[in-house]
Amino acid sequence: MRYIIVFYLYCLGLLPTFLRGQRTKDYMKSLLKPLQDFNDDFVVYVNETFYLTSFTGQVIYLEHILNDLYDDIDRLIFISDGNLLPLPPYIYNKIEARPRYIYNKSEASPNKTYLYNKDEYHTSLDFIVNVPVGIYDAALDTKIRAIVRRYKLAGKRFSIDTF
Repeated sequence: MRYIIVFYLYCLGLLPTFLRGQRTKDYMKSLLKPLQDFNDDFVVYVNETFYLTSFTGQVIYLEHILNDLYDDIDRLIFISDGNLLPLPPYIYNKIEARPRYIYNKSEASPNKTYLYNKDEYHTSLDFIVNVPVGIYDAALDTKIRAIVRRYKLAGKRFSIDTF
C-alpha cells in the first residue's frame, strides 16, 4: 500500500533546476503543507482501519482487541462461557432397570436430583466479558459494549462482569 506521499519531494522533482532556489523551495513547502498534513492524517486513518478490520468475532481476537484498547499493560480482560446449566437429568423407564429417583422436598435423600423448567436449561448468555475492577467504570462499560457489539456474531448475548 503506497499511501505515503512526500509532496514536497515530488513537486521539487518537477520544478526546473534553475528555479530551485531556497526561497522557491520554502514557498513551495509552505504551499504544500496543508496537503501533506491531509496525507499524513489519511495514512493514520488507513492504518487504524486496517488494524480494526483485521479482527473477527472469535474469542481470542475479541480478547486481543479489548486488551489492546483498555488494558495494554496487564492484559487481564478475558472472555468466558455464559451461564451454563448441566444437561437435564434423564429419567429412565422401568424396562431400562436404571432408575433415577425423584424425591419430594419433605423426603430426606442423599442424592438430590433437581428438575428445572425447560426455560431454565437454556442459558441466557452466550459469553461473559470479564474486566478487572481496577480499570472498570461506567464509561469503559459503554466502550467495551460498543467494541464487542461490533465484532460479535449476530444473535449472541453477552454481559460484562468484574473480578
